[in-house]
Amino acid sequence: MLKKISNQKEKMMLKVLGMCMLVLCISPACNNNTSGKQLKGEETVSVANAAQHMNLKNGELIYQRHCQVCHQANGQGVPGYYPPIIGTKSSSGDKGYLIKVLMYGLSGEVTIEGKKYNSVMSNFRMLSDKEIADVLNYVRSQSDDNLEPVSPEEVKQIR
Repeated sequence: MLKKISNQKEKMMLKVLGMCMLVLCISPACNNNTSGKQLKGEETVSVANAAQHMNLKNGELIYQRHCQVCHQANGQGVPGYYPPIIGTKSSSGDKGYLIKVLMYGLSGEVTIEGKKYNSVMSNFRMLSDKEIADVLNYVRSQSDDNLEPVSPEEVKQIR
């Protein structure tokens, strides 16, 4: 008997599993092209791209679990209370500053995009270096800029 899936985490894991299966099926190893040459119109997916996609999906899950309550699903925050974090100069700026905000929290007045906010953000030290990198990369990937990713090693250096 099949169990109905109602848990959001279970649904996301099934989606991720489905994407993994798709990546495996469209990779060059699964097609009949044994020449090693890419055929016209044929698209290959590298393992690195698939891993990066998985890390962004993990970052999105972490965002939903820990950040969305204050910064909202769209990342635009709550005016006067919680600042926007998606598509701002702050989120696309200094990676070290962003890591420190997640690791140590933030309190007091800040100005984001010309508007003042005075609230408290708790720290997220309990997240692993990879989880911090993943969530920051998810947030940074939502901008129009092509930003350099945050690595777990960079988080570890600041921790």
